[in-house]
Amino acid sequence: MASAAVPAAPLDLQRHLGDLLVAGEGADVTFLVAGETFRAHRCVLAARSPVFKAELYGAMRQSDAAAAELCIRIHDMEPDQVFSALLQFVYTDSLPSVMATEGFQLIIRSYPTLFKEFISKVTAP
Repeated sequence: MASAAVPAAPLDLQRHLGDLLVAGEGADVTFLVAGETFRAHRCVLAARSPVFKAELYGAMRQSDAAAAELCIRIHDMEPDQVFSALLQFVYTDSLPSVMATEGFQLIIRSYPTLFKEFISKVTAP
């Protein structure tokens, strides 16, 4: 008996990860930025960033009980224009149409290794 060929699914990982970010389903880390809450997924953040990986899974990792309710507070950053754009980039490798802000400059100064590719996209003509 011959088996029927199964068509391959389209390759839209970036869209699927973007949808995952928007839906927040299965999110296991919360960022509190200027009073706004952003839910994210540790495994995605760790896979995309060695700094997040070290913070979320490395030596700086909290105990398993505390990690289950992990909330990270981010200070001195604009939630809409900067942090949401950062998360969008981490999940989808793309940026929204956002003008460079002081918050982006803070990211560049604070995390040059983490956001090398992110910075190049922000500063590209």
